[in-house]
Amino acid sequence: MSWFLHLPIRAKLLSSFVLIAMITALASEVRALAGKSADAAGDIKQLIEETVNRVSEGTQLVDRVSVSLSTIHQETQRLRDTMGRISQATEAQTQSAQSVATVIHHIDHATQQNAALVEEISANAQGLQQQAEETLMAVGRFHFSKG
Repeated sequence: MSWFLHLPIRAKLLSSFVLIAMITALASEVRALAGKSADAAGDIKQLIEETVNRVSEGTQLVDRVSVSLSTIHQETQRLRDTMGRISQATEAQTQSAQSVATVIHHIDHATQQNAALVEEISANAQGLQQQAEETLMAVGRFHFSKG
């Protein structure tokens, strides 16, 4: 700055005016940059608020999905339990049907045996009737006296 002291007054005034003009221009640029910075800060604030809202909405969606998945899981377990009971009931019915088939087989066998016995009894009865008739005829040849 010592060079400034050696200048003539006009040059000093002119240099001062130039310096003031430069400072004014610089201040204007600083104000413009500050305005842009403030606008950018406002935009950033708005973006942050929008992001917070979106995150909040996303959190709510995640909560709803979690509830839905929990419900699906519970219903799947209930369905599995129901299918297990159906399987057990089917197995019990199969065993019952096999038991019924076995009983029907035994009844059929007993019925066949009874039919064979009825035929045998019928044949025996016919044989006995024939023997009775023969016995009556043989007894009829004898004469008994009374007394």
